Amino acid sequence: MGNDDLFQRLKASNRLPSPPGVALKILELTRSDDASLEDLAKIISSDPALAGRMLKFVNSPSAGFGRQIATLDEAVNQIGLRGVQLMALSFSLVSSGRVEVSPGFDFDMFWSRSLACAVASKIFATTAGRMDPNEAFIIGLLHHIGQMATACAMPEVYESVLTEARSRPQELPAIEHEKLGATHIEAGVQLLQDWKLPDGIWQTIATSQNPKAPTTVNGRITPGRVLHIADVTASLLCDSKEERSGKVDDILRLVKEHFDLDDRAWAELYEQIIRDWKAYGQLLSVKAGTDKSFRELQEEARDRIATLSTATLIENIGIKEQNQQLLHQSRTDALTGVANRAAFDERLLGELERARRTQSPLALCLLDIDHFKKFNDTHGHQVGDQVLQAVAKTLDETIRKMDFVGRYGGEEFAVIAPECNLSKAGSLAERLREAVEELQLEAAGLKLHVTISIGVAFAQWPGYERSPAELIKAADAKLCEAKRGGRNCCRLEEALKQAA
Repeated sequence: MGNDDLFQRLKASNRLPSPPGVALKILELTRSDDASLEDLAKIISSDPALAGRMLKFVNSPSAGFGRQIATLDEAVNQIGLRGVQLMALSFSLVSSGRVEVSPGFDFDMFWSRSLACAVASKIFATTAGRMDPNEAFIIGLLHHIGQMATACAMPEVYESVLTEARSRPQELPAIEHEKLGATHIEAGVQLLQDWKLPDGIWQTIATSQNPKAPTTVNGRITPGRVLHIADVTASLLCDSKEERSGKVDDILRLVKEHFDLDDRAWAELYEQIIRDWKAYGQLLSVKAGTDKSFRELQEEARDRIATLSTATLIENIGIKEQNQQLLHQSRTDALTGVANRAAFDERLLGELERARRTQSPLALCLLDIDHFKKFNDTHGHQVGDQVLQAVAKTLDETIRKMDFVGRYGGEEFAVIAPECNLSKAGSLAERLREAVEELQLEAAGLKLHVTISIGVAFAQWPGYERSPAELIKAADAKLCEAKRGGRNCCRLEEALKQAA
């Protein structure tokens, strides 16, 4: 079964998505040779919600006009006929109603990812100077429209595709070919032709999937290549760890090759894509945005490579006990027996994501053994090691069951405390400090007095969101404050005290 056969089956189902009424009128006007700005403004005015979104867009930072635009006529004049046609069509499509689809198809995630691809495509088009940015936007938005069409028209069949693709997401096109006879991209191209969209839109989507298509023409990047790079970016922003595996290196290679961007310039462009994605999401009532910086994505990719390497080694050993021991060793500090830095980084990322989903507070305590160097200099490194082991054991025995303790580095430890507000965090930090102060240690017949300084920082949704790097930085600042305050004390963030 080929592309035409699949599309005919989709049409025969009478369940294919179609543009809402106002979008159809915009499409008709797009094909008219004598279309005017006044005609377009009248069509948009017939849909108050669409008109409101258009006005909100032209007055947003993403539009970049730098002044207040009060009327729809003025907005149409500013953006131009082609720009308004494409933006109005985009907004009306995203705002169209939901229908019954395959159970495994997530409408909200589909439009969120499509919007990310649209924004990235528009920004890359602007950077390259090759495409109309507004046309690039709608091309990115409709890139995967065939997936929604197939999920709507053939929900049971496409559910089997989605089920099989969960375990091997990178092979989705092959699975679609096997079960449907064509990919959702190919079905989408025919759908857009059926909608009679301008040829440049569906042709760009078609060529983006062709590995033999040229990536440059006369030294300039092609629209299909722009769309491909935007789709890789959307994958980084929206897909699971497994689905975006390898995409971090891909995007760095692509932006360097086609836009001559170094790592810093790309990081800035990446942040702009996230800002505009969030802005469009608010405008269209689509969930959008991520707290992950590109550096965090790079760290995640490195961790995954390390994890996969460890997993491969474990699999090759083939003995369950050795597997468990190797995995434990890779995540445990050899000296103290608590979690190591890699395990801490992974846990912090996971707990912040859980706190975001559950809208609950999270506290991070950074702890430093006071005057630790003196133990090494006075009594030797063996005694220093004993102090580290005793402190780690005490911390592990004092924290709550849901908490996590790890060795952050040197004489520093970290405690992650989920569902921990200001008062609970203060009590926890003080318990930890007192427990260490009460340690009974001896060296060469002399009693050792061990104390710790603690800095505590928080993340809270909504209103006090933080990335792992931001939370660590804040806790470290409070730890430094505790040291300057005489040591053997705890310091909590003042900003949260004021908010509490």
